[in-house]
Amino acid sequence: VFITAHELTHQYQFENIGEWDRNNWFTEGMADVIAASVVGMHQGNRKSVEEDYRQSWTSQLRKAAPAIPVLSQLDKRQD
Repeated sequence: VFITAHELTHQYQFENIGEWDRNNWFTEGMADVIAASVVGMHQGNRKSVEEDYRQSWTSQLRKAAPAIPVLSQLDKRQD
């Protein structure tokens, strides 16, 4: 169900937006979130599926945190 919903989201995007970069993080993220919501509705437990998805991405971001600069670091110029 997840993969079908994910790919149908891409079909909807293509029909309404036209050609786009298929490796774009936004289109992939949108398809994943919608697919997670569909799976949750199908299982009758929408909130926990979305929460699991959010926790998974939060965990991945925390692992990458040392490589992600904070806003104050972005403002500093390195000449």
